[in-house]
Amino acid sequence: MVADAEPALVPVIEILATAGIHFSLVDPGQHAQRAERSGQTVGQRRRAVLAGLPYYMGLQYSPYAESWVCDAINGLPNSRSRPSTADILVTGQSRPTHYKCPTRLRSGLYGATI
Repeated sequence: MVADAEPALVPVIEILATAGIHFSLVDPGQHAQRAERSGQTVGQRRRAVLAGLPYYMGLQYSPYAESWVCDAINGLPNSRSRPSTADILVTGQSRPTHYKCPTRLRSGLYGATI
């Protein structure tokens, strides 16, 4: 794993090493390109989901949309898995609908009436 050179992450190197995980920090002034790109992908997909909704969702719900994107991103086709999805390529089947949330709205986001 690679992360930006944040002083707060230095103790994490030893913690992860005890679990057998190699964690390194990039040089100051550089950035972890894969992490930066992952953040951009999640942000772009969140904006696409919100733009595709048939109703306006307030910005206060944006973290929930981002959480849904992170949960569902392997169930969506990407440039390397098209026309399939990462879930299907790895497990051989689509991800089932979550048993706690059988009434998902379009794009997996929830609507509430007050």
